[in-house]
Parts: sequence; C-alpha cells; structure tokens
Amino acid sequence: RKANPDPLRSMWSAASSSSLVFLCVLGSPWDAGSCRSRRLALAKLHLRESDIGSHQAGICRVEDHGVSWLWIRSTLWERIPTSAPPDALDAEIGGAVAGLSKGEYHDSCRLGCACMHFRFCLLDPASEVCSAESLHDKVHLALGLQPAVHTLSDVLRSGWPLHLALQSLLASSLGSHDDTQFRSRRALQEAIESGATAAADRFGDASPDADSALAVLLPAVASCSLQEPSRGTLCNILSGDLGPSGARMAVAAAALAAALARMRQHRKAPSTEARAACEGLSTLCLSAALDAGALSLLSSAAGALTEALSVEDRILEALAASPWPILGLLGQISLELMPHAAVAALSNSHDRPQSLPAMHRDADLRYSQCGCDLRAWRSQDAQAVVAALRLLRRLSTKGHDLEAILDIARSPGAKAACPTLDLNSSANWQADVAEVDPEVVRLKRVAVAILRHWGVVPVAEGDQESVLRSAETLAQQGPEAFDPGLCVPGVLALSFACALAALERNLYAAAAEFVEAIEVFTLGLLPCVLPHSRPSVQRDASVQHFEEVWVDLSPWLHRPQRFLDEVWELLLASNRWWLGRGVWHGSLLLPASVPVSATACWGLPGAATDTHLCRLGRRGAEPGAGVPRGLRRLPQTRVLGLGPMKAGSTVVLHALSAATQLPMGMDCAAAGALARLAERRKAPLWEVLETCSEEVFKWELAKDPAMTRLAGDFAEVWPVLAHHGRPLQLYFVVRSPLDCVRSFVRHLDLHLDPPSQRFALENLPRVSLFTRPKQLAWDVEGEGLRYTGYVDAAVQRWVLDVDVYLRCPGRFHLVRYEDFVADPLATVEALVSAVGLAEFWSAASEDEIRHTVSLWYQNGSTAPQRSSEEESAGVGAGAFGPALRVRICEAVFERARLLGYELSACSAGLATGSVGPTGPSQIDVPSVPRAEECGAAIGRRV
Repeated sequence: RKANPDPLRSMWSAASSSSLVFLCVLGSPWDAGSCRSRRLALAKLHLRESDIGSHQAGICRVEDHGVSWLWIRSTLWERIPTSAPPDALDAEIGGAVAGLSKGEYHDSCRLGCACMHFRFCLLDPASEVCSAESLHDKVHLALGLQPAVHTLSDVLRSGWPLHLALQSLLASSLGSHDDTQFRSRRALQEAIESGATAAADRFGDASPDADSALAVLLPAVASCSLQEPSRGTLCNILSGDLGPSGARMAVAAAALAAALARMRQHRKAPSTEARAACEGLSTLCLSAALDAGALSLLSSAAGALTEALSVEDRILEALAASPWPILGLLGQISLELMPHAAVAALSNSHDRPQSLPAMHRDADLRYSQCGCDLRAWRSQDAQAVVAALRLLRRLSTKGHDLEAILDIARSPGAKAACPTLDLNSSANWQADVAEVDPEVVRLKRVAVAILRHWGVVPVAEGDQESVLRSAETLAQQGPEAFDPGLCVPGVLALSFACALAALERNLYAAAAEFVEAIEVFTLGLLPCVLPHSRPSVQRDASVQHFEEVWVDLSPWLHRPQRFLDEVWELLLASNRWWLGRGVWHGSLLLPASVPVSATACWGLPGAATDTHLCRLGRRGAEPGAGVPRGLRRLPQTRVLGLGPMKAGSTVVLHALSAATQLPMGMDCAAAGALARLAERRKAPLWEVLETCSEEVFKWELAKDPAMTRLAGDFAEVWPVLAHHGRPLQLYFVVRSPLDCVRSFVRHLDLHLDPPSQRFALENLPRVSLFTRPKQLAWDVEGEGLRYTGYVDAAVQRWVLDVDVYLRCPGRFHLVRYEDFVADPLATVEALVSAVGLAEFWSAASEDEIRHTVSLWYQNGSTAPQRSSEEESAGVGAGAFGPALRVRICEAVFERARLLGYELSACSAGLATGSVGPTGPSQIDVPSVPRAEECGAAIGRRV
C-alpha cells in the first residue's frame, strides 16, 4: 500500500485490460459440460507435505486440490433425500472415501468428507469403511459431539445435508422403511413438531433451555392421540421410565422441535422488531431465522445429546434403538437452513420434500459473487448487515467531516452493525471483559473466513500483491465458484462499518483486518456494478438489479477508494482514536500466566525453528530452556532494568542473565496503563506488582521500560515488599537520542521525515506493534506536553524517561548502549558488580555473553558494531531532514550532554545558530531536572 496508495483503482485497471482467465475447476459458466470430469477429479485430493497446517480445520474451500466443493454439496443435496441411482459421481465419491479412510487424501473439509462418506455407505453398506467403528468419528462430528471442531449449530449452518444422509443411513440399517420402530419414530416426530408449533408463542423471547421446552411440549405429545399402529408404543414411552439416557434424548428432541418451530414462525410471521431491524433488505434479512431463542435451544439440545451419547461406543445403534426422532428433527432444521443452490437442485426433483421452504426466484440472489443467501445466518448477524447499510447511507453525505464521522462511528447503529466488537467496554483499562459467545466470534472473523474460503489470508502486514491477485481471481470466477451463503455484499458492508467502528474504539488490529477485507471484496464485487467488466452482455440487467438491492452499498463500489480516502483515513490521521483523555484503550491486555522464565530466544524474530542459534543459549536452565516456576505472591526480583523504549534494554538483560544464569522476565503487557495510573495515584502500587508478577516480578532479573516512571516508588518500598527483603537494584539503559528516536519510529514502520508526522494509508503504524503500551508512550498530552507529531512524541518520551535518571542519578547504575556495543564484556561485568551479583560470575560467563551479543534481538540480524566516532557524531542524525533534526537537537541537546553524548550534528547547529531560542516550532519538553529534586515526587505508597 505504501508503494501504491490507490491499489484498488490501479489493480482493477490492470485486471480489466488483461485477458480474463477462468479456472475450470472453479466452474466456468460457458463450458460446464467439458469441465465436469475435471471438476470431479477427486483423486487430486492427494495429501502433500506442504499442505499440512496450511488449511484451517473444517474450512471447505471453493476449490481445494481441483475439487469444486460447492458443486459436490449441491449434488449431494439433490441425491441424499431421494432414491437417485448411483452414477459416475458416486463412483468418484467411493474412491475418495476409500482414500480418505487410508489417510491418502487431504480432508480439511471435514463436513464435506463426512457427507460423502455417508452417501457412499448408503450405496455400499457392506464396505469395510462403513462399519460402526469407521463411521464413529464422523457421526460424532455430525451430531456436534466434537464442539472444539464444529458445534451443532456450525454443522447445521454449514450447508451440508449431513443429517438427512445420516437419517437415510439409519433407516437403511433397520432393513425396511415399514419397520414399526421407524414408523413410531416418525409419528413421534410429527407429534412433537405439531406440539412445538402450537406452543411456539409460549416460548417468547426468553431463550428457553431444553428442559423448559420439554415441559411445554409434553402435554401436547402425551395425549397419545396418534393413529395406530404406533399409538400404544408411544403411550408406553411417555408414561414409562425413560431412564437417564432416554430422558436426555427426550430433552434434546423437545429442544430441537422448539427451535424448528421458532424458525418457521420467524419466517411466517416475523415480529415487529425483526421487521424494523430488517427494513431496507427485508427479503434477505428476514430469511435468517436463527434468533437468540432458536440458538439457545440448539445449544441446549447439543448439551443433552452430549450427555446422552458421549458414553455410547456405538452411536448409530443407540440412535436406531432410541424412539426419539433426533435425526429427523435435525434433518428438518437443515432443510430450513439449506443453501439456495440446493433448493434449486431439489426443486427439480420428483422426490422433493413437502416441507421444503420457498426459495427466492431471482438467480442473482443465489449465484455469483453478487449473490446473497442469509438463510443460515443468525438473525442478529443479518440485521447487522442492514445496520451497516444504514451507516453507509449516513456516511455518504458526511465525507471529510471528521466530527460527523465520529458521531456515526459512536452511534447505536455502529454497535448494531458490529456486535462482535467490544463497543461497551469502559475507557478505564480495568473494565470488565464481556464473555465471548462462540457464536458471536463467527461474525467477528467472517470477513477473514470468507477470504480463507478462496485461499486468501488477509493480514495488514502481509503480502499486498498476493491479496490483490486473489481479489482479481475472485472477480473473474463463474457462479459455481461462489457460495451465496457467505453473502459477499453483506460482508463488505460489515467490513466498511466495522473498519470505522473498530478504529474509533482503538481496536486498531481489527480495523486493519477489515480494511484488508474491504480491498479484496471491493475488487471482487466490481463486476456487480461495472457492466463492461462482465463477460456477457446478458448480465448487464443484473447490474441494475444489484444496485437496486444494495442501493446503499453500490455507490461505494463506483469509487473504490472513496471510503478509505474520505472516511477512514480522515479518522486515522486525526489521532482522535488513540491520543488524549477519554479515548478507548482498545484490546484489553490481561495478565499473562508465565510458567517458565524467558529463554535465550525471547524477543528474537525468526527464533521459532529448532535449529536457531539462540537454542544454544543458557538462561539458568538447559540450553534453549527456561526456569519453571509457579505462582509467587511476593516479588522475587533483585535487579530491574529501566530506561527509554528501543534503547537496547532487551539485549542488555539477556547478557546479564547469560552472565549470572539467573532467570529473567520482561515487559508486562499491562504495565503501560497501570504504571500511568499508579503514578497519578489512581491505582495502588500493589496492583502493578500483582498484575505484572507473572511476566516481571516473580523472576530475579527483569526489565520493563514502561515502569521507568515508578523507579522511585519501587526503590523506597522494595525492602518491605520483596520476598528477599533487600533493596531493589536498578540499572538504567540509555541510548543516543537521535538513534533511539530513529529506532522507535522505524520499529513501527513509519516514515522518519514525513511532511506532517501524521498517520496515513501510505504511512500506517505496524499493526502488531502499535499496541496500547506504545500508544501510551507517545501520548505525551497525559504528561502535560503538547503533541505535535509522532516523531516529536518519540523525542518527548526519551526526554521524560531520561529525566527520571537525571533527577536521581544515584539511584541507578547507568548503562550506555553504545558502551555495551563497543565492549559488551566489560560493560556487563561492571553491571554485574554494580548490582551486587558478582558471586554469580563464572568462568563460562564471558562465553555466554559473547553468544548473546552475536544475536540481534530486535530484527534477527547481526548486531551492528559501530565505532565510538560514529556514535559521537550521532548516526541517527542522517535519518531525519535538516529542519526536523534541528528541532530534535533543540529538545535533547542539554540532556544528551549530561549523559555523555557529544552530538556533533547538534553542536554544528548550535555553532551556526541553527539551534536557537525557543520558537513556535519547538518540541514541547519540560525543563531539565535538578538533582535536588530527587525524592520530591515520591508521595505514593502501597
């Protein structure tokens, strides 16, 4: 993006001027017949080593190793509920199932593979892969008994006819469809469904559980007003002792029937609230019948099934022996949620189920990337799409108006559009974290899930060209390459709304993910609004139809960069989302459990491989390992390193630990916010110690630049609080200000000499690194200083941190990073002696230090060896333009001199008068502290 600030416009220009390539395996609409054999090439599912770990468990991609899963899914819907005879497709399925059972094929699409397996066993039940043992795991999966992989709700919404297939398989295993047990189960199902329909209004909106559903339904079912021959059997079931397992199966059946009734009632007579929430996209939105009550009932049913069947070794036999119509009810629910492509297939079938719901007639709502099918969406998620469209309508007239954009981002409509973002959390970092509903997480990552569906993994720091190539592929595919149930237009609307809402709430990483999704989906949907981009003139009419259906979305597609230019970047550049009082603290950083101390590989990028040289380093344990340690209620730390960020504190601590072989910890995630509160007497000091115990204070050696401001407090109270009862030894790592500032800015991947020191699309802070602690480091307004840009803020933070040392130099042992680079052995030996650890120096210490400094703990390369002459001249000076360098020198020169830095670049400016009196462009810094101020600020106690 930095190389090309307008990727959408330029990418589409390149795509439209090039020849479009249509991949046969993804389903070309022009030559489907000749593609069929290739589309069914299931032999291409061969497992390759490079594929291991590259697919998210359970994701059924549009095209996976040459297999069109969508085509197979629709075909199975057409065949499984009917008596269609086997053909070439079934032969292919049989071969694939055999290969899967032997581990020869890749089965990332677990539900699709399970469905194929059930279909195969319907045709060849005597096969060795159709034994109860072979089917055990797949039956578990279909019934939601493996919630870590797929919940029951996930399975039902997947679009695969798993339960219809399993029901047919079970009926087949009984030997005859006229069997009394089968007829009794069917009669009981009809009675339960009838009772649930009659009692649907009694459930209300209270999200009933399964047991309450059973209590409501039993009176309707227990009348035994059923026709022979099942009447006597059913009365015996309901009046007799069901037993623990039977009772839970009854509860599950009641909950499933109640959920089915709610869904049908929602579609037949939606509530006034639902109609209002769906206004503007009613046809699509109201088809999403899974409201909170239905989802709660499905969850209760899943729990009851787990209790009833988890102890069963032969689940199919248990289901066959049970009178409760679990599979029949699940099959009916799956029919309510079935994809429209399957509806179209079944509508032409002679054996079309009578309960098949009505389908949309417009083909554009069913096929291609322009299509949308919300039948399997939760009601609140479908309503979120409508809320996002309303938000886009409001934004359409508010471009370049920051205050209006902020009002919209903070509105109830933004919350309705992005229910998965934590939009209710307090600005206080200690705000309670709402429990995350697993169902809610589905929508939060829906954009990412859809992109993975097409083989794209969008990350803000990833390969932009790869993402754009995938977007071009998305725009070029035919209808069979798309699952309308993913609803690309709806997800694009959500991405627009949530990119804005997330940024306003300082959820920067989430906002960046949605921006990536916007880029890909905007490119993919351009054929829906640009007639000349479509391969067929006959499709031009569908462009008008798309713009009528998505009237609030299509204007943002005609000018692809409009949202980013007029809305998102305006808020980004304002800094209003992260700077100053009253801003949101973004993703809450909770205390982390740290069972072992930091190893020699901690903080070293690329150290994940077992062969990395850091694995040879020792830090108080075996090479490459940490020291295990449980919970500690009192601080164990003997030595604490402080100082400015990016001054080299990580490698200095590593060297100290390597020399003494004492365990180390570093960088508490919550330290930035907590230390600030403690300094202002808004939080007690013990809360800092308790929260950061695992990461920092339960280890003998530690460092955390964010705690520099609390140095005086720690020094005064440590003998009373610490486990060892001794004073805390403090050392202060400092670095030449020009180098330190340059390193900090580059660390966040920002321009070093920008025209305005503002964030922009071509100058974004690195998402994974611009965390709340770093935001707080640059939020100098909280220190009473004027914020004038991010480079200036990095300078101000260096000044504020070194003032802690200059105010009380006798409290610390000073470690200049430049001295450490020039002679690490002497510097570390002096540090070991100064902090009272000389007894831990050994003959191996020098070798361990040499190994440590051979590693570059920030970027994985060899540590630079700079001469003292280069350092005294200020190597970092060359990174800044003349005007900015003068301003930096003016702010830091006196402090640098006190720390022993004779910055020649700044000295030259002083000699020529370039660095002169205070002016309006000066960086706002406090006056240089005096040594007699030491201790004056210590007024906070535990």
